[in-house]
Amino acid sequence: MAMEGYSVISETVAQRVFWVDWFHFTPHINLTLHSVNSTFNPFSPVYQESLGIIGSVPAGLLIMTLLVLLLYLLTRCCDNRPRKSASITCLKVTLVLFAIITLGALGVGVWGNQEVHEGVTQTTYSLDTINGMVHSLSNQTKLFDETIRRNLQPQLNLFKETIQRQKIENASVEMFILESLHYMQGNISD
Repeated sequence: MAMEGYSVISETVAQRVFWVDWFHFTPHINLTLHSVNSTFNPFSPVYQESLGIIGSVPAGLLIMTLLVLLLYLLTRCCDNRPRKSASITCLKVTLVLFAIITLGALGVGVWGNQEVHEGVTQTTYSLDTINGMVHSLSNQTKLFDETIRRNLQPQLNLFKETIQRQKIENASVEMFILESLHYMQGNISD
């Protein structure tokens, strides 16, 4: 009874995205800035805390950027002196660079989100395939069990009647045969 419609793809090797390696090599620290075990364990509170700290680094950079922008805008609002256009060129370049870095970080976040989505979709598809295979195996096992019960039960009953009708002179052999027969009937019945 071969499983039809399913193929084994154990030869394919999933390649890890470089983000996985990067996050594994990133030092995991807790709130007291002590290094913690970086082994993947999503149910460990210490591991979750270290991931939260790693995840808060971009938020901290965003807050610092917004504070610098706030300070700049406050100084520009309070400053009544006329300025030459050349004096803020450096500031314009800095703001453009921060904007480019922010857009780059946003793009990396969108790309990472797409990678996670593809991984979850592939995992869901694989789990559905495994579920189908297990269901198919369960059905085949039930069919196999019913076939054995239907085909072997009458033969075992006939064999038992034959053994009971004919007397075997050796009592230990007769007892062994009857025990084996009882064991076989127990294996094919509920």
